[in-house]
Amino acid sequence: QATGLAERLTKIGIRKCVIGVSGGLDSTLALLVIKEAYDMLGWPLTDIIGITMPGFGTTDLTKTNSWKLMEQLGITIRMINITDACLQHFEDIGHKRDSYDVTYENTQARERTQILMDIANQEGALVIGTGDLSELALGWATYNGDHMSNYAVNCSVPKTLVKYIVQAYASECASTDEMKNVLCEIADLPISPELLPPDKDGNIAQKTEESIGKYDLHDFFLYHFLRNGESRERILKLAEIAFANVSKGEIEKTLETFFTRF
Repeated sequence: QATGLAERLTKIGIRKCVIGVSGGLDSTLALLVIKEAYDMLGWPLTDIIGITMPGFGTTDLTKTNSWKLMEQLGITIRMINITDACLQHFEDIGHKRDSYDVTYENTQARERTQILMDIANQEGALVIGTGDLSELALGWATYNGDHMSNYAVNCSVPKTLVKYIVQAYASECASTDEMKNVLCEIADLPISPELLPPDKDGNIAQKTEESIGKYDLHDFFLYHFLRNGESRERILKLAEIAFANVSKGEIEKTLETFFTRF
């Protein structure tokens, strides 16, 4: 991933990168990829601009983790709260601020993408995308939002592998104990876009796998469908063998979701 990014930056003659850092898995891996690419090139890490953009669903934990990670890496950090901009947009289009629908969610993703793109214009930088292969396969991204970037370093990495790489980086490559702890904490959090308000205790309320099913199942389906060209019936049978601890009903339901969304 880092080699690909280093090649791209060198060939197009851009030395700055902009990335939205949420404190979640995907943006964490993408940020580590940029850091490794800059180390390969011998470029200053201060030319990486990490932007954390808290909104309606951002928890204190993810906000703190994103900031700690950027500090540990020594990149340029910015925080831009998107709440007021989104509320103004709701008013402009006549959307109720307590209507937690797809418009409510996508407004935030599109606001963040606009900020990243505009700052990249200001800085003469490249917006690095964070979305992974599993999200792309399932359409679990906001079109004209986090679906877009100038160069997407995670687009061939499934979600389960994203988690594994972050955990491996924590154990093998983290330069300090604090960085290792932050990476492990990020890897252990529930997967969430954090676009709906937290629960009454301030914890993540919106959990992706509760909406679309477990990623280990989806990534299993994706592998056998794309890599091996297996039929739906054969994938189901293989999954029943591989996931003997999961009920057949859950496997069938998740497989239906996979093919419908794919």
